[in-house]
Amino acid sequence: FSASCRLNTECNHLIGLSAWTYHYNTEATTWDAARSWCQTHFIDLVAIQTKAENDYLNEIIPLNKYWAGIRKINDIWTRVTTNKAVTTEEENWAKGEPSNAGIVSEDCVEIYIKRSNDSGKWNNERCDTKKKIALCYQASCNTTSCSQHGDCEEATGNYSCICHPGFYGPKCENGWQIKCQESPPHGWMNCIHEFGDFRYNSTCNFTCTDGFLLNGSKSMFCNSSGNYSHRLPNCILISLKQCCPTSVVPRAGIFPTYVVEEGGRQLDSTAITCEPLQSPPHGWMNCIHEFGDFRYNSTCNFTCTDGFLLNGSKSMFCNSSGDWTQAVPTCAAVPCLPLDPPDHAQMNCSHPISTFSYKSTCEFVCASGFTLNGSQIIECTSTTEWDPPPPACQVFICTALSNSKPRTMNCFHPNGGFSYGSECRFDCTEGFVLKGTSTLTCISSGYWSDSVPSCEGQMLCRRSYVRVQHSAPPPSYIFKKTMPYLICQHFSDGNPFNQPEKKNNKGYNRALKLLIMYK
Repeated sequence: FSASCRLNTECNHLIGLSAWTYHYNTEATTWDAARSWCQTHFIDLVAIQTKAENDYLNEIIPLNKYWAGIRKINDIWTRVTTNKAVTTEEENWAKGEPSNAGIVSEDCVEIYIKRSNDSGKWNNERCDTKKKIALCYQASCNTTSCSQHGDCEEATGNYSCICHPGFYGPKCENGWQIKCQESPPHGWMNCIHEFGDFRYNSTCNFTCTDGFLLNGSKSMFCNSSGNYSHRLPNCILISLKQCCPTSVVPRAGIFPTYVVEEGGRQLDSTAITCEPLQSPPHGWMNCIHEFGDFRYNSTCNFTCTDGFLLNGSKSMFCNSSGDWTQAVPTCAAVPCLPLDPPDHAQMNCSHPISTFSYKSTCEFVCASGFTLNGSQIIECTSTTEWDPPPPACQVFICTALSNSKPRTMNCFHPNGGFSYGSECRFDCTEGFVLKGTSTLTCISSGYWSDSVPSCEGQMLCRRSYVRVQHSAPPPSYIFKKTMPYLICQHFSDGNPFNQPEKKNNKGYNRALKLLIMYK
């Protein structure tokens, strides 16, 4: 059974239709069993990430002691859902806590809800023996919460979209737009618009008409702030040096020599050479050479293959000093969230490029008695997400057992009520004998190791009887000792109360046997 409170109009908090929800069960369990229950039915134990969330839980959740998703790991109080340490400013301990009452460490956190004192505060308890109520959360982010240009971030009672550079809007659906620029005099402009005309990542290349030379960057793009990456270039008049016939045109490696007036000095466009470039690993390079390979004003643009991000400038050109205007960029594999093995599971990962990045794969195997809830193999994709999502290990559940007098039962549940590893011991009250196996164990197949035993007793009825009224045809008997149900085997020769007593040598009525059975 679980009860839930959605942070919207159901709890008189008008947050919206999508929100973070909290859920709790009604059976007190150990911390590990509580977390397993939360992971099976929801996301995980509540992490209590802010004071606002802590106060909100204390307001809407009923009075009780609840487990929270905070545990001491390597002597550091850690939120198990994010594997991040709880800072001193975030701690909310009750007076005198945390403390250890005995030799065994108290490494798990409970939250007092609606207590008369220390309400909403934290207390540390033993994880393996103390039992509290599981307090879980259910996330509200889904594939439609934000556009492909934003990341959904959970918040108490709501969520928000964190936009990628160059995008804005409630769902990051809009890209920054820059003012449309005109082509420079004596030149023209050719643009590629990835997300709309003159929006984020739009790239424009500039060229000049014959007799004019481009002064400035040949290529530029709209950056995340809504501006061009370089100043707009212009076209300057050039003069031909009388060294080549007028019929010579740039072909077959032969180029006319131009003398350019630049800052009062003359430059030979064919004499300026920059270092040859190569495409970065996992990327492409596209160059335009106006005066020869990797010479003055040669422009190179860089892009990365799917699953890699460009680290550095997208475009560069060879300047009048024979240097590239930017360093050659690199392509880095997109990262995915680092993973830890789920509880009761082994994880084996392969990283062909870098740790927990594009094309990394992880394989999961659950321990005996647990079944994998999700995919066995997941892969880091080009969207920085694991596909499918990381799985969890769910414990096998056996049929619940109950006491039935005169049989007694005492059970131990290391992984939650009547689940794998649970052990139940049976005995009978005085006067009864156990028929069957005295100890049953929930095995890895989800079944009990044997059938449930029963209690049976056998006695002789003595010759003194008490007549009782009964709706059934006579005779009816009752034994002196009070029993819930009593069935006697009748005499073969009729009602003994209507006949003279018949005795055997031991003073008993004819071998009357009493079988006492309990339901």
